[in-house]
Amino acid sequence: MDGRDVVFINVSHPSQLRQRDTMQAVRRRVMRDIGKSRRRRPRAITVAIDIPASDCLPEDMEISRTLQPYGYFAVQPNARARQLFHFMHGPAGPAYRPFRMEWFAMAVADQCAFYLCLANAALFYHQMTGGEGGCEYSDCDESARYFSLCMGMMTERLGSGSDAVSEGVVTTVLGFLCHDAAVAKWDRWSIHMDGLERILQLRHCFPGLSDLNCVMSFWFDLTGSAMHDTAPRFNIPSGMVQQSLPGCEMSSTLTTVLSSLATTGDPPLVLLCRALGQTALVADFINKNAHDPRFWDGGIDTTRVLGPAAHYVLSIPRMTAKSQTCGCARAAEVLCEMARLALLILIARLKSAFSLVGGEMAAFQEKFAGILPLLVHETFDVCPDLALWSLVVVACSHAGVRPQSLTTTIRECMARLRVGRARDAVEVARSIIWVDLILASEAEGLVLELQLRES
Repeated sequence: MDGRDVVFINVSHPSQLRQRDTMQAVRRRVMRDIGKSRRRRPRAITVAIDIPASDCLPEDMEISRTLQPYGYFAVQPNARARQLFHFMHGPAGPAYRPFRMEWFAMAVADQCAFYLCLANAALFYHQMTGGEGGCEYSDCDESARYFSLCMGMMTERLGSGSDAVSEGVVTTVLGFLCHDAAVAKWDRWSIHMDGLERILQLRHCFPGLSDLNCVMSFWFDLTGSAMHDTAPRFNIPSGMVQQSLPGCEMSSTLTTVLSSLATTGDPPLVLLCRALGQTALVADFINKNAHDPRFWDGGIDTTRVLGPAAHYVLSIPRMTAKSQTCGCARAAEVLCEMARLALLILIARLKSAFSLVGGEMAAFQEKFAGILPLLVHETFDVCPDLALWSLVVVACSHAGVRPQSLTTTIRECMARLRVGRARDAVEVARSIIWVDLILASEAEGLVLELQLRES
């Protein structure tokens, strides 16, 4: 405070407040504050600077770790590339799809995969900003240019000795496989998977690969194997089974079923035991965590949960075409095929719930319907509870009208087991392997349908 703003008045002489000097000091103070409030503020001095656009970032410019965990891009991005990357990671970016962000974060560290990243980003940007065309790189000019750069570099690297089996080449091939699966180009997927298999053979499979490349290679193999119903090419990565489902357990009913199957000594049924046990642990894990919405966006972690179970199921021998056509299939063979298809259908539904690429369920439902005429009384004698479980799970996978042959077979199985009520039949299935979130509502519909047929 300025000393001129202070005026002393003797309390014994209050009339001093009206003296001329005192009144002027008060008036001067008040008017100064009023003047400040009315006075226009001076305009800020601005200077326009024209900075030419640069295609390169300074070499020491660190990139946000949300875009690249290692700190730097493999190729210095220009302004357009930075715009595309921020679009992919921003709130206006494309809808959630498992593995996309994990792969992007890894791929920008390799020159070849970097341009595939830009091809994907440009394609998504084109789709979301009203661009015409489909979902292939060739449908967008900008995306096609980036993809052409990627393919040119990839061709050169595949003929360059040690670089042909490098981590970056594996990352790029995984990007091809991811896109092939997303657009359901399974013939092209097979070509790229053949290439990945050859590269991994030269690398002695998974040892030496990053954890993410290892898990994605394993999962994309399972994805295509499910679509083609073939055995997986790769083994389960070391340690994945032990780490995937801690604290989960199977029911006592399933334990009895597995014991019954094991005593047969039939090799396919022994393999089925392993698949049933692992899937039961998956179901228990999901039932414990299904209430958490974030659980269903698990991304790469989801593959560690579903992967071993899917691998075990896909590794079970299929029923031969000869057995199906000539009607000479053994009862154990029919039961094994029923349970195998039911497990694959259950896993397909779980993949859909986790937003994972699938599309194989309709084919498995059709195959299951094709083996119903092969059922004989001896099939139910092998393990009647498992036969009923297979029928109920597959029946619950049909969103619309269920095939009459399926509900008829369920009733026959109920009679064989002396199960009088439809709800009791569902309870038998629930006691073996069950995921409430994807089966409960459909099971209620099945109960009503069976009750109507009973009446």
